[in-house]
Amino acid sequence: IMIVSRCRDIEEFKRIHAQCENDRIPSAESILALDKYCFCFYSRETGKLLGCIYLEDDNGRVCLSGFSVRKNYDIVIRAIKLISDIFHEDDLYSLTDKKSAIMVLLRCGFKKIDDETYLRKAF
Repeated sequence: IMIVSRCRDIEEFKRIHAQCENDRIPSAESILALDKYCFCFYSRETGKLLGCIYLEDDNGRVCLSGFSVRKNYDIVIRAIKLISDIFHEDDLYSLTDKKSAIMVLLRCGFKKIDDETYLRKAF
């Protein structure tokens, strides 16, 4: 079970962000600057930050990205589905070459449209 909200602790956010092994992820400050398009998800039991999903503009496309602590696939899937439902009127794109991210996106209803681009159509 998780709670989705704004960033509660910037230092915790930066620590989790620093653990990411993905050079495509912008700086922690850049993600936090997205403000209302930055969604952190927390463990309901411990209150600890589990990850972050954010939306950004990519040449007129709404792009979904994020990061999380390792081995939380089910929680990440639920978080992406929740954010996708909130932004259901938008086509959501995601750019990745990471196998774990691809698996999660496919389970969330995204379809592969080219080598590294995935799309979840508006509904």
